[in-house]
Amino acid sequence: MAAHARLNPAAKEATARYVSELWNLARLPEAASEDDDPLLEKARRWIEQNIEETSTLSDLVSRIQAARRDGDEAAAEQLREELIDLLYDLDDEGDE
Repeated sequence: MAAHARLNPAAKEATARYVSELWNLARLPEAASEDDDPLLEKARRWIEQNIEETSTLSDLVSRIQAARRDGDEAAAEQLREELIDLLYDLDDEGDE
């Protein structure tokens, strides 16, 4: 099982650059035929626009799991509340 770690701002930025490079490679001419699919295009746009939120979600999930492993239910519950708030915020942004 892979270990989860909280990303610092520099690691988040490096991850965002890496994911962006992967998307650019995926969009080379051989992938051009897929660009006609509006569902895939919408998914790509969401990922590109929300890489920071995705990183934040991942971080919160990892922190909740760590708190539970450590038996710190109070911290896990507080983090769950943060996660709920973030998910509602992201859902509201998606509706706009």
